[in-house]
Amino acid sequence: MQPGASRAGSRGRSWELAWLARLASIALLVTWAGYIFYLSSLSPSELPPQARAFSWLGEMRGVAYHFAIYGVLGSLIWSVLLSWRGRASLGIRGIVAAGVIGLAYGLSDEWHQSFTPGRAASLLDVAVDGAGALGAAAFWVTAASRLARRWVAR
Repeated sequence: MQPGASRAGSRGRSWELAWLARLASIALLVTWAGYIFYLSSLSPSELPPQARAFSWLGEMRGVAYHFAIYGVLGSLIWSVLLSWRGRASLGIRGIVAAGVIGLAYGLSDEWHQSFTPGRAASLLDVAVDGAGALGAAAFWVTAASRLARRWVAR
C-alpha cells in the first residue's frame, strides 16, 4: 500500500467522525427539545416527579427548573455549533447564538404551553429560558478556553 493511500483513508475517517459527531449532537438537541415540548403539553398534575425536585425553593422553583432545563438546551446548542465550527471555543458569538436560539425556543415553548389546560405562558419564563441557555453556553466557552490555555501551557 502506498503512503498516500493510507493518509487519504485517515482523512476520510476523520471526515466521517466529524459528521458522526455532528449528527449525534443534533440528535441529542432534537431529543431534548422534544422532551421540553412534551413537558409543556402536560398539565401541572401530570408533570414528572423531577419537576418537583426544586420544591425546596418555594416560589423560585419554576425559575430554577426553567433555568436548569434550558441550561441543558443551551449546552446542546453550543455542542451543535461547536461541531460545525470545529474550534475549541466559539467565543462571544457562540454564547450569543446559543442564547438567542434558546430564547426563541423558549418563546415558542411558552406559546405552545398557553394551549395546555392548567398552564399559562409567562414572559418571565421566556427570559429565564434565554438566561439558562446563555449561561450554559458561557460556562462551556469559559471552560473550553481555560482547558485550551492549560493544554498550550504544557
